[in-house]
Amino acid sequence: MLNNIKLHLFDNLNVLNKFAKQGKPSFPDDICVFLSNELNLKNVLLFEEVSENNFKQIGKSSNPDDITIQNSISIIDYTKFKDQFSFEGKVLSECKIDLNLDSDNLHAVIFNLNKNKFCVAIILHKILPAIEDRQKYLAIFEFVKSQLLIWQNEDKIKLNKPAENELVFSSIKGLEKEIKTINGLLTLAKEENPTNGVNKYLDQIKKSHQFISASLDDLNESLSIQSKGLDHNKTSFGIKLFWDNLLAKKLEELPNCKIQLHNVSEKEISFDEKSLSKILNIAINFSADLTESNEVLIQSSITPSNKLHVSVISKNAKIKSEELISLQVPFSKRENIKTISGLSIQLIQQIVLQLNGTINYIIDGNDIHTNISLPVGNDSPKSVHEILKNKSAAD
Repeated sequence: MLNNIKLHLFDNLNVLNKFAKQGKPSFPDDICVFLSNELNLKNVLLFEEVSENNFKQIGKSSNPDDITIQNSISIIDYTKFKDQFSFEGKVLSECKIDLNLDSDNLHAVIFNLNKNKFCVAIILHKILPAIEDRQKYLAIFEFVKSQLLIWQNEDKIKLNKPAENELVFSSIKGLEKEIKTINGLLTLAKEENPTNGVNKYLDQIKKSHQFISASLDDLNESLSIQSKGLDHNKTSFGIKLFWDNLLAKKLEELPNCKIQLHNVSEKEISFDEKSLSKILNIAINFSADLTESNEVLIQSSITPSNKLHVSVISKNAKIKSEELISLQVPFSKRENIKTISGLSIQLIQQIVLQLNGTINYIIDGNDIHTNISLPVGNDSPKSVHEILKNKSAAD
């Protein structure tokens, strides 16, 4: 039977692996914090080789320590490890650090990160373990190596993205400038007292202008999330009051649509209110665009595991079941879309996934259900530091 300690360990491992894949700059610190807490160590420091036998500190656990270790170190018998790698193609061993200090509780591990670079971990124990126990740390640093490789590869991928993203960002700015010009010209044209026929065309052009402008805004936000991640400012708030405020605004924006809310909990949730508003605004507008009877039904509940479940139902929707897959395609179903952009559905999916939630669409009879699930508990961690801090407090 799994106990809470084992489950907590796997929670931490999953978060570490996620951060490694995201290429987060704080990852070396995160993995040092993880090792320090899980192995009950005084401190863990991680160094990466920047030139031959010159190692620079890239990570450290946050534990205070009475031993000061410089940010740049070298190791004794460096040539021996270089020779070992030449023959075996791998190095994972204890090593000695060239330090001007005396500590009985310190030991170090060297491992190759790739064919051109070594890493060194300095481990400060509360009590130095026996030699046979220290050997067990080698398996742990095999895992550390694998996570660092994932992190560095993802980091390199991100470093290569800015040039591509910069081109797109610049293009968006240029297009937005042209769209503003079109909007200005439309305003001037309206002031020239055009005929009814011309007015009709001008109104259609204005709607297209607004649609393109909104789509560019969503594209800009989507690219920003891809390159920088999503800012998640979690606060506690009552879900019923949140719904009351949101629906009051939606009824003003959509006066011809009947919006009903069922099964609202009185509980408080812990989440980013701005992101939740964005998600639900898009979901409601999408449902309002598709309903033929101008009816949107919303069901909202909070599960015992602190997940917010929301189902936004478009009654008598203008879409067939075989067309459901096309919703995932940008600018699809343009003939039905009035209040969202050509990229809103893709953006909402991106935001929900960033927040560790799920979103799916199902057809039930003539209705389309947009089903959203989001973790809203106070114990939902934002970073591995919080997980480890919570564990330390519990211990």
